[in-house]
Amino acid sequence: MLLANKNVNNKVRESVSGAATTELTTPVVVYKTWTALETAAPAAVHATVTMTAAAQVITTGITNPPCPRNLSVVAGHASETGIVTIVGTNIWDQAITESWTLNGVTAVIGSKAFKTITEIDYPARVQEDTPTVIILTGHKLGFDMYFPSACKGIEQAKDATADTLPTLAASTTAIESNTVLCATALNGQIEIGYFLL
Repeated sequence: MLLANKNVNNKVRESVSGAATTELTTPVVVYKTWTALETAAPAAVHATVTMTAAAQVITTGITNPPCPRNLSVVAGHASETGIVTIVGTNIWDQAITESWTLNGVTAVIGSKAFKTITEIDYPARVQEDTPTVIILTGHKLGFDMYFPSACKGIEQAKDATADTLPTLAASTTAIESNTVLCATALNGQIEIGYFLL
C-alpha cells in the first residue's frame, strides 16, 4: 500500500526546503516532496533573447525555477552553435555554472539543478537573420543530499496516487548533480518520491 511503511524504524523524512544533509552511510528510506510545479510546458527563466553580433551578458529579468531543477536551452535558428553559460546557485546556495553548446532548434538539456540564476551569458550569433535563444526549466528535480551508488527508487506518488518510478542521477562531489527525473509529466501536481539508499 502506498505510504504504508512511513513509520517503520530506521527511516527518516526530509523536505527539499529543509536543512542541508550530508551523504548517508547506512541504508535508509528518504521521503521528499515537491509542490507547485508547472501546469503545462516548461517555463522560461528569461524572455526570449535576440542574438546579436556581440556576446551578451544578462543579469536582470530572470525568473528563478519554482524549486531547484535543471534547465534547457534552444535556439531559434538551425545553424546556431554557440555556447550559452548559466551562473547561479545550487540547493545549498553554493555558486555553480553550466554551459551548453547550442544545437540549433533542438533543445539541449542540462544536468545540474539550479535554485537561482544570477547571470546568463549568450554568445555572438552565427546567422545574421536575428536568431533567438531561450532558457527553459527542465524536469529534473534537485535533491539536498548525495545519492549513494546503490540508491534506487522504490515508490513514487503524484497527489497521493501511485506513479511510475523515476530515474535518479547521482554525484558524490556536486550536490546539484543529484537529481530525480520523473517518468510522467509533472502537470502542476504535487510530486512525492521515495528512495531506498
